[in-house]
Amino acid sequence: MNIGEVMRLKPTMLIGSVPFTPDTVAKILAEPVTFVAINPRSLADIERDIRTLGRIANRPANAETLIVKMKHRSLPWPKLLALSERIAGLVSIARPGRNRESVPHLG
Repeated sequence: MNIGEVMRLKPTMLIGSVPFTPDTVAKILAEPVTFVAINPRSLADIERDIRTLGRIANRPANAETLIVKMKHRSLPWPKLLALSERIAGLVSIARPGRNRESVPHLG
């Protein structure tokens, strides 16, 4: 990511999905911009991140509407939610002693 190019657009906030390299994070943090890093690992994380971004954008109702639409368009949401949490737990267990956030994305 070329932070200089991004900053030429004069953003007030950058939102990104991690992992970022430490160098990229350092460059972003050196800029006069709010940086929001999300790291969804499960469907519950995705819901949480949508709600967070909805609050940041002052559009919490829109965020809830999106979540409802996602649930109605996908496979049975409770089953997917339970499965994603089990997978996230297995990834965390597979890497003992490491912060869950440091585990690379699967797939």
